Amino acid sequence: MHIAIIVLAVALSVGLRLVVPVQAIAGGYDDLLFIRLAESLCRGDWLGPYDNLTLAKGIGYPAFLCASSWLGLPLRLAEHLLYLLACAVSALAVRGVSGNRSIATGTFVALVLVPIFWGADLSRVIREDIYISLSLLVVSCAALAYVADADQPLRRRLPALLGLGVAAAGYWLTREETPWLYPAVGLLVLCWLVVRWRALRKAGLLFSRRGLTALAVPVVAPAAVAGGVILTVCMLNLSHYGVFRDNDFRQGPFVAAYGAISRIQYQTPWKRYLAFPADARQAAYSASAAAAELQPFLEGPKGLAYMSSGFGSYDTTGFMWVLRDAVADIGGYGNAGKADAYYRRLAAEINAACDRGIIPCLPARASFMPPGHPGQIAETLASAYDFYLKAAGFRSGPVGARPSIGDDATMRRFAAIIHSPPTPLDGGSAPGDIRVVSGWAYSPTGPLSIGADQESSPVKLDLQPAGDVLKHFGIPEAAALRFRAVGPASAALTVIQGASVARLPLSAQPGSTTGADGGIALHVDQSTSPQSPADHIGGNPINDIVSSIYRTIGPWLVSCSLIWLGLTALWSVLRRRTIDGLLVVSLAVTAAFAMRILLVSFLNVTALRSDYHYLYVSPAAPFGILIVACAVATLWQQVKPTVA
Repeated sequence: MHIAIIVLAVALSVGLRLVVPVQAIAGGYDDLLFIRLAESLCRGDWLGPYDNLTLAKGIGYPAFLCASSWLGLPLRLAEHLLYLLACAVSALAVRGVSGNRSIATGTFVALVLVPIFWGADLSRVIREDIYISLSLLVVSCAALAYVADADQPLRRRLPALLGLGVAAAGYWLTREETPWLYPAVGLLVLCWLVVRWRALRKAGLLFSRRGLTALAVPVVAPAAVAGGVILTVCMLNLSHYGVFRDNDFRQGPFVAAYGAISRIQYQTPWKRYLAFPADARQAAYSASAAAAELQPFLEGPKGLAYMSSGFGSYDTTGFMWVLRDAVADIGGYGNAGKADAYYRRLAAEINAACDRGIIPCLPARASFMPPGHPGQIAETLASAYDFYLKAAGFRSGPVGARPSIGDDATMRRFAAIIHSPPTPLDGGSAPGDIRVVSGWAYSPTGPLSIGADQESSPVKLDLQPAGDVLKHFGIPEAAALRFRAVGPASAALTVIQGASVARLPLSAQPGSTTGADGGIALHVDQSTSPQSPADHIGGNPINDIVSSIYRTIGPWLVSCSLIWLGLTALWSVLRRRTIDGLLVVSLAVTAAFAMRILLVSFLNVTALRSDYHYLYVSPAAPFGILIVACAVATLWQQVKPTVA
């Protein structure tokens, strides 16, 4: 009966996952970057030519893309097979600590049907699609190896230990914010060490060769596997690029340079997500020759293109990418050694100016986190409530993927790697498609005029003053206009300033900047189509029903389970003065769930706004299922003697 239920649940979960197609986004910092790196791996060219993005993100997801493509598997199927493996290991761990096969089967079914993968945020080619599975695998393998099968011989536990090592390596190489799982895994390992230490001491074997081996091997084995994989990646990067690291955002002088920039104090009124405002930039230019090299980029049209409309400055969400692009613009990424040398020089010059009191600065730091601000702890806790509801409600937004963004050539690149067609383009590329394009035009030397490229072009044009653009450049004789144009994708706008002429096709994508030759700068803020496909593509009524069930009962079940587990833990510690394996696993999965929510909440109020989507909180959701499973198991243990 259990096998039949599991088979049906797997079949249903695969079907519900595959009816949601893949959205392709031609964005260089995420989706398209992963495709580019996977293409290089599949060609046997490691990560390809070196530039400012080659080591910007971990190799974990590109390697997975390459492996699934090499096997000929559709990306969504490959990702779901990995998730099914994580669910199976989690169910085995639950069965091991609860001794109840029915609870383990229910856990597996609840995990495989969780609806977080069906929404638009996770329908992209994005690393969270495997990061969720890897996070679950790390904790589940640790629970299986150190608690559920703790009394088994080493050879029986070896698959879980080796699996922990492989999962930990993938987890480390996929995203950078690894510490949120440390308390959960640390608790499982620590409890196992305490139990084994006492048992060996009681048997008089603690300091014997046998005893030390029994303590060391289960800890060293997964660490050696994970370390071996990560070390191999670092060695390959050293061989190809001359730097021994897996990721520029985790190690290397880029972190030190960013930290040096962020320690400069400024008089600009503080606001959330503010990064490197104008007065801090001027201080950096005056104190550092390396920083001054970036001034044309950061203060010119190219830099302004990165600023959010209405924000008036760089923001912490994107400035790390602005900095890397600015260094690339001055030729700093000819090779990894040259880039490292520039960042070391930038950090050294700014830190030296700070230490000598030439410019006002905060204490030395090497971090991407902005300096603290009063009230952030209270704001984090308030934000955590919203993220708790998202994670406990297993929310993912409306079912289905959004239309793809890019061009036909880019869509073919995506399709070749993911082995399935992406969702239709937003507006397509066929003649007659209507585009709605908004942006700004700027000239430092005088008045501008904007019109349709040809008088016969049916373009509706609305022009407004662009005071925010003028304020940024600060040149009295400059001129700027904001525009909104509606017309065929084949049409174009013409901007004239004296003898300078710039042309902007309405087919241009957001972020496109043309005519930035010192005479005219054009930038596209947004480009959409009123004839674009449905907002969400894919899914079926079953997806909607399952999502509604999880969303409705999830917060209640998780909340009641947390209360029950808290009371059970207090009873065990205060009255029984003992903690069994089930309670240890309960505390571990609760720690993983809580730490992810707190981490995302803290980032949301300090550096990385994420309250408008479900992407970053999604790894917490499966742990909500495990919290409920552990609560049911502890309740069963209380009821079982009575039933018997």
